[in-house]
Amino acid sequence: LSLFITPVFTSHAGTAKETPANSLQPLKHSDVCMVQNRYGTMKMIPVEVDKKMYYGCCAGCVAKLKSNPAVRFAKDPVTGREIDKSKAFIVGNTDCTVTYF
Repeated sequence: LSLFITPVFTSHAGTAKETPANSLQPLKHSDVCMVQNRYGTMKMIPVEVDKKMYYGCCAGCVAKLKSNPAVRFAKDPVTGREIDKSKAFIVGNTDCTVTYF
């Protein structure tokens, strides 16, 4: 499992300081197609289902989010539990896919 970790820098008296590598920065839910499980530069379409917000990249993904409950869930790679993508901690991988925790 390769995770995309965005380093965060803070300035202290003219020097840059990097946060620890284990400090994962989550992606915004609105930046992730929750059907293709990818993030990118295109604007996502919000889809409300059961008072929860999901996102898709096209009309086909929007339809799948509305009609297929299984698409709205992922398996946490650490615990193996099923998690709701609308509530997940989402991390981008180096290949533009995402992992839900």
